[in-house]
Amino acid sequence: MKGIPILMAALALASGCITNYYGQYYVDVNGAIPGKPLQKSETVVLRKVIAENDVEKVKQEGYELIGASSFSGPYTPLSCAVDTAREKGASLVLADIRFKETKQALSMMYVPSYTTIHHYGYDYGWGYGHRGGWYGGYRPFAGTTTVTSMNAVPVQTNVDIYSHEVMFFRRVNPEKGVSNEK
Repeated sequence: MKGIPILMAALALASGCITNYYGQYYVDVNGAIPGKPLQKSETVVLRKVIAENDVEKVKQEGYELIGASSFSGPYTPLSCAVDTAREKGASLVLADIRFKETKQALSMMYVPSYTTIHHYGYDYGWGYGHRGGWYGGYRPFAGTTTVTSMNAVPVQTNVDIYSHEVMFFRRVNPEKGVSNEK
């Protein structure tokens, strides 16, 4: 049962249906001029916020803050933050993602149901014969029809909500500070 959410997340990733909330809630900081988007070959460094002075350390390493994204919702993968960083020209992402709460969500799932109807009886027909004269009579018939209907079934699930706080930086002074980028 625990593997089902992982399977659902993997299927969502594979189908490309994850919304990039990092990009949706991105805000330029202090009038930063957007940089040119990074190439796929350029590295984006991801760091987790550990201490309060992590932002100051990043600035001492020669980075400037260009934007931020903040939202609460289901866990959004950091690969989306990297995509946003590439788009905005940021080369470093400083992330602080924390579990907030579990909420119950109600959604509808539509389940098909099938009904088979059996038809049978007699049909009366008449016509003019090839040798002349009128003919009439009864003939039996039988058949089936299948009707499909969709029934709404409520499904209740638990959704973990996380607080996402992400800052985007770009290098402005490569000589300043010591960098552990590869």
